Amino acid sequence: MIDFTLPPEIEDLRKRVREFIEEEVRPAEEKLAANEGDRSELVRTIIELRGKAKEWGLWLPHMPKEWGGLGLGPVGMASVSAEAARAGLGPFVLNCQAPDEGNMHTLLHWATPEQKEKYLRPLCEGVQRSCFAMTEPEVAGSDPTLIQTTAVQDGDD
Repeated sequence: MIDFTLPPEIEDLRKRVREFIEEEVRPAEEKLAANEGDRSELVRTIIELRGKAKEWGLWLPHMPKEWGGLGLGPVGMASVSAEAARAGLGPFVLNCQAPDEGNMHTLLHWATPEQKEKYLRPLCEGVQRSCFAMTEPEVAGSDPTLIQTTAVQDGDD
């Protein structure tokens, strides 16, 4: 038998995320729906909600505390992600949305100190976005285990 009981601190956090989504994010999404297509209102709302996420102590759940996060592991993140996904903007408001979440982990573990300051810090602060793209000739570009990259000299490049 598997015990799915969450540790008390994770259960408390899960409940806070649910409360935040229900009290702050979903009402904001309903207001946005009434102003469909107004990008400036969307941006303003996201900035406002991200400030509230920080006030609620829910910002950047997947990153270590020294980067401004909560330092959650897989069980904590699964709990937070499930609750955040109750609203379309939920993960984005907590700054744990794809592809930024995975790219933050990649930078955290493999970037140089200079790269971390240039790329990771703005992602953690929520002032920059990242992307992830792959294309490879003759293999599925969505499967990173099949990468077959080649480099070809082209003049001085």
